[in-house]
Amino acid sequence: MLIQMAKKSMRRVEKIVPYLFLAPFFTGLGVFWVYPTLYSFYLAFFKQTGFGQGKFIGFQNFLVLLSDTRFVRSIVNTTYYAGASVFIILPVALFVAFLLRTPKLPFSQAFRIGYFLPMVTSGTAVAIIFILIFDHQYGILNYALTLLNLPRIKWLLDPRFVMPSLVLIGLWKWTGINALYFYAGLQGIPREVEEAALVDGASGWQCFWFVTLPLLRPILTFTVTLAIIGSYQLFAEPYLLAGEGGGPGDAGLFATVYLYITGFRALRFGYASAIGCVLFGIIFSLSLIQLKAMGAFKD
Repeated sequence: MLIQMAKKSMRRVEKIVPYLFLAPFFTGLGVFWVYPTLYSFYLAFFKQTGFGQGKFIGFQNFLVLLSDTRFVRSIVNTTYYAGASVFIILPVALFVAFLLRTPKLPFSQAFRIGYFLPMVTSGTAVAIIFILIFDHQYGILNYALTLLNLPRIKWLLDPRFVMPSLVLIGLWKWTGINALYFYAGLQGIPREVEEAALVDGASGWQCFWFVTLPLLRPILTFTVTLAIIGSYQLFAEPYLLAGEGGGPGDAGLFATVYLYITGFRALRFGYASAIGCVLFGIIFSLSLIQLKAMGAFKD
């Protein structure tokens, strides 16, 4: 009898133990992610300044956003960067992946490690380094331009070049890891399929467009989704390079930076929550659109 009771107790313990191990994770997730997210949606419908009592104002925060020129500019800048991530950084990464796929490429393993290193570098460190590189008087980039007898460029002071400067940073930081993603996808494509297409008379471009690229669709879906989400969440680089003021004429003002200065500088928590809700809506909508375009919902 005692043995049977002991066995039942052990079974109960065995059922409970997995939940005990998972409890810290789900507790942290609920406290630091689920609750703040839900409360942010709730707060978006209030006029909440500082830590005083909020006043319910319905959709007024969202209506004000439509006429907020700084917010509109921040969304335009962020979308500019997202577009560059998809149409510049990812194609360059795909090209690098094809180079890494070249048979008998010398030091190919070292190249793969080197391309990965920028991703693990802190965004703050990257921004500080590139501030020196983009410096108008002493920056390496302008020094290279003078060697080519080209005029110096005020990368971070001229509104025309602030966003291209941020795109260049993104190109340096994210090309490598995306190239490794594409390289892994290319490794899964049998060479025989591409060779058969070439034997059947397809040109190199036709083989890439009609054979290789469709087979890379899962990797493309993954990388494009990450690029869109990462672009709309980018904070450290634009904040450190353009500052809280967004640079000259708000040329480098990102939506995340505007949310930060609205919420944590001006203490307009309700309005900042509305900005966060709009950002969530944009990211969610663009992700769904591109997933649909990539055929991710097909059987």
